[in-house]
Amino acid sequence: MDTISRRSERGFTLLELIASLGLSGILLSIGVANFAKVLESYTLNSALNQLQSDILLARSQAISSGCAVSIAPNSDGSSYSAIASSSCYYGSFNESDRVLFTKSLPARITTAFSTTLTANSRGFIVNQSGTPSQLTVSIAHSGTVRKRLTLSSAGRLS
Repeated sequence: MDTISRRSERGFTLLELIASLGLSGILLSIGVANFAKVLESYTLNSALNQLQSDILLARSQAISSGCAVSIAPNSDGSSYSAIASSSCYYGSFNESDRVLFTKSLPARITTAFSTTLTANSRGFIVNQSGTPSQLTVSIAHSGTVRKRLTLSSAGRLS
């Protein structure tokens, strides 16, 4: 009886420790891989929500000012700017005065517009010839397109 109680007080064997550490390592590696996917999804959704908000802001500024506002990505797609129409400025002005805002996207997130987004003074999304049209915006993570945003000519997002 005395040997049984002593053996239970000794703790874990080396084999039990190695097995539990190996199992913990496997579970941790699975968790880290899933966390990276969740973080990527969160970053993409955050960028998409910011872009949607900025499109609606540009559209409301176009309606309130009576002046067309365009949103265009920069050349590498890592940021975009809202620019007021030059026809709304009379006399001399700086070109930089037309830029309403510029937003940068998170690292490794890029955007591509099917065409420059322009909201006219009535809030309609128009193409470069001025006729109402639908617009598609793609959001990519590390070069792979993950999300798409479609904007109707009436300004509805889907």
